[in-house]
Amino acid sequence: MTTAIEYRQYARECVESARTATSEPVRQQFLEIAKLWLTAAARMDTPLVPAKEIIGKVDGHHAPANLGVAVPHDQS
Repeated sequence: MTTAIEYRQYARECVESARTATSEPVRQQFLEIAKLWLTAAARMDTPLVPAKEIIGKVDGHHAPANLGVAVPHDQS
């Protein structure tokens, strides 16, 4: 399984490729791809919390237990 560390390495490689790109459009594409890798890494770092813990009961029904959504933990 690919890890967030590997995704960040891919992002670094994209940034390095952007530094050596021979045109501005190619440089921008590498930087956009780097952002995508960093976003993927951040999502892997964010733990999943079962939906029922977030929304509780909706219209008298419990949320399915097998659903999970990424919720950042409070850093305070």
